[in-house]
Amino acid sequence: ASDSGKLFESVYKYDETALPVFPSTTSLNYGTTIWEGLKCYRNKDGNPVVFRPDRNFSRFANGATQMCLPPPNRELFLRGIQHVLQKNSHIIPPHGEGMKLYVRPMLLGSGQQLGLYPSPRFSLLFYVSPTGNYFKSATG
Repeated sequence: ASDSGKLFESVYKYDETALPVFPSTTSLNYGTTIWEGLKCYRNKDGNPVVFRPDRNFSRFANGATQMCLPPPNRELFLRGIQHVLQKNSHIIPPHGEGMKLYVRPMLLGSGQQLGLYPSPRFSLLFYVSPTGNYFKSATG
């Protein structure tokens, strides 16, 4: 199914204000949060490349099911990654410096309740951070 161009009408930008979280948020009380990590780097031609997003989506969807969270569909997940990278393309490091832009998709139970039940509300987040290599011998 397609979102008919309405996918990002409910996108909230949290670059200047904190994400509102209440003490009774289910992800704080019961750990109903999943996340993945992807790297984006520039190839020799200077074009941005995301490393294996399909595998990240598979793990993300599986983790969501295991945590009683509604998994996003593949289109939403990949378009979320695309959207956050387009909005932050100016901080994707140049090729060959061993740096990358780390992409962190998260899904969390953001509803307020005490009690071990699926959250009444969910939030799908994507954020980025420039980073170097985790291992000295790693490249790209």
